Amino acid sequence: MSKQEPHIIALHEHEFIKEEDSSLINDCQIRFQKTEYLESPIHLGLYHDQDKYENSFSDIRASYYIGTDWLKDDVALTVLPKNSSIDYTAMFLSVLNFPQAENYFSLFYGVDENAKTIDCQWGVNNIIPLMLLHYLSFLNHIAKKGLKHNYVLIQEILNLKIKGKILLQDNIAKNTCLLRNDRIFCQYQKYLTDCEENRLLKKAFLITMSYLKNNLSKKHLNNFSKSFTGNIYKAFEDVSDNINIRTVNQTYQKTAFKHYYQALKLAKIIIKQFHYSVRTEVMGKYKVPVFWIDMSRLYEVYIYSKLYKSYGKQIMFQVKGNYNTAVDFIKQDERLIIDTKYKFIYGNEGVKIEDIRQISSYARDMKIISQIGINENDDKELKCIIIHPSKENEKGVVDFDKNKTLLSYAKPMKAFRNFFTIEVSLPKLSYSSK
Repeated sequence: MSKQEPHIIALHEHEFIKEEDSSLINDCQIRFQKTEYLESPIHLGLYHDQDKYENSFSDIRASYYIGTDWLKDDVALTVLPKNSSIDYTAMFLSVLNFPQAENYFSLFYGVDENAKTIDCQWGVNNIIPLMLLHYLSFLNHIAKKGLKHNYVLIQEILNLKIKGKILLQDNIAKNTCLLRNDRIFCQYQKYLTDCEENRLLKKAFLITMSYLKNNLSKKHLNNFSKSFTGNIYKAFEDVSDNINIRTVNQTYQKTAFKHYYQALKLAKIIIKQFHYSVRTEVMGKYKVPVFWIDMSRLYEVYIYSKLYKSYGKQIMFQVKGNYNTAVDFIKQDERLIIDTKYKFIYGNEGVKIEDIRQISSYARDMKIISQIGINENDDKELKCIIIHPSKENEKGVVDFDKNKTLLSYAKPMKAFRNFFTIEVSLPKLSYSSK
């Protein structure tokens, strides 16, 4: 990247490109397209909206993704959350403490460790805590499974024995010239956990804990399991944290150890961001990694953690239907079709008719409804629920009571039979001191 500061195009979720940024967008010569289901977003999911609002200058708008990305060498894009009062770190912590969500992290969060960082006025407070917490989730998995071993090159002076090979020049300098003929300088390999990969992971872990202790609020720290980090400390107690730049810059190949590969990717980003002074803070600007968070999926898994906590295995998640579809949840005992919508319109009797059509199709999909014991001869109409977030100054459900039915929390939709909504409060930011 040139030394000249990049142009930053800043948007909020679902916002259209502004008139002052139109020439920059045109110069990029990009055909923006909607991100397909379960794919990582390109350019933060910017897309051409054919049903644009009449008062918008452009038909290019942001989607549900927040983060930072490059559009070209000197033009970067940042997309910020639509609701600035939501505590995304608290949501992430809730999901982190939910074992059933472990395999879903990659669906709503990503960091490109190979991309150039972006000089940006925002982003560190949004992504860094989430990235570090995600890193700890990988380490916790590794600690449970056990650290991998590798061959480590050992060089040491042995007394009256030979191991591996003798380093002749070093032996002459360190032993023979000093008339220490009973000692021999040897080099050999040993199969240890104290290998380069584990050292890198431990270094990033120590950096992570230091940052979180200094930057997470007391409320967040109280929600952070001590046993969670205790397992990691114990697993890595025999591993050194001495590393060099070559280790950090090394490319690690994908292996059967999926969590190791993902953890090493994040460890490199963490060490470069904090330890080797890649992170800078000048006049409120930071070196921010290219990253994305899918807010709709984070919300989806957050709701999953709430439902599962109260209703357990009665809640089925991502139930697959025909034609590559999937409904967010079904509740088997109540025979409910449930979908989350990260939209704030439903609190005031608002509705998106495409949502109604989508969920109605789920309630008639034989592959989905067979999971709750309905066959093709059963003509009973199923109840459908949309779970949505409460607005900034309104309160919804905080936690579900396992002794109450889920339907008892639901509010009927006036325009549609057997359609209901449930409003759930999201954690709000507290601006009090730590």
